[in-house]
Order: sequence, then structure tokens, then C-alpha cells
Amino acid sequence: MSSRRATEGPTTNASDQAAAAAMRERAAVSGKATNAEGEGSLLDKVASEAYRALPGVEFDGGAFDWNSDNTFKYVLMEVDDPDDDGKCRHLVRGLTWAEYHQESAAPTIEELEAAGLRWRILGGGRMKYSAEKKSLHIYGYSYGFPWPNGVYKHDMRVTDSRDAVVWKNNSINRRRVESD
Repeated sequence: MSSRRATEGPTTNASDQAAAAAMRERAAVSGKATNAEGEGSLLDKVASEAYRALPGVEFDGGAFDWNSDNTFKYVLMEVDDPDDDGKCRHLVRGLTWAEYHQESAAPTIEELEAAGLRWRILGGGRMKYSAEKKSLHIYGYSYGFPWPNGVYKHDMRVTDSRDAVVWKNNSINRRRVESD
């Protein structure tokens, strides 16, 4: 990994596409470890606690500099509730140093897999944060994790991002949430 910022990094290459495809394959088998101890075991408790503790939105592992402008790649992930079939949570993850979307997802995937949680990456894009304007522009476009038809955004609340949020997909303003 280089120290280049996401705005200077490449859009995609064969290696990035292969890494993103490998992540999609990992997602298909995530959380499928069998638990010989049955329900209520220590492994189930670890998964439940890990699921409840997951922050919905996290940039730079929680160390994002809200006082500096930044543009970076992000992914939207979906994690299944280990205690309630059919329920899930959405996670938004971004790393300012990531050149590719799969790099923004990798640390969280490691955490989810260590806890035995089932996950999927729904899509990705770029975010542009302006410290002066207190705004976060979200662009929903990724070669590695393209958005499926009908899915192009996540309801990121102002309380999650601390500032105004503007969604853009292919340069079309889709939604604006004003800060309180």
C-alpha cells in the first residue's frame, strides 16, 4: 500500500478487480462456521456482542480528522444479525489512505470474520469532506463493488457523519440532508 491519497490513486486495475472478486467470494461463505456447541454457546455470545458493538459509520478506524478536507473511497456493507434471521445492519467504511475500495473494506472484514459474522459488500464510491463547509458529498460509483440495480445509497444520518450529507450518483444530486 502506498501513502498516496485516494484522489491521486488509480481508479482500478486487474489486481484490484481480482481482490474485489475474492472479497465477494469470501462474503458468500462468511459466517458459515458450524457451532458444535449449539445455540447459546460462547461463540454465539461473541458474535452477538460484536454485532451490537459495530459502529454504523466509521472513517479511518474512528480516527478521521474532521478538521481537514479529505476525499476517500468507501464501501457500504451489510452484516446479518446473528440472533435474528432476516435482520441486518448497514456499515459505511472509508479509509483516507486507501487507493481501492477493497482496501477500505479489508480491516472491517477481518473483524467481522473473527467474530463469525456473515457480511456482504453492497457497493462503494468516494466521499469528499469539506471541513470548512461541514459537508460530506457521497459519490456512489465503484468498479470493484458496483451498485446492484435499485441500490445506490445508504441512509447516512447527520448524527453519523456530524455534518450535511449530499448523495451523488453519476454527478446527479440524489438527496440532501441538512444538518440540524
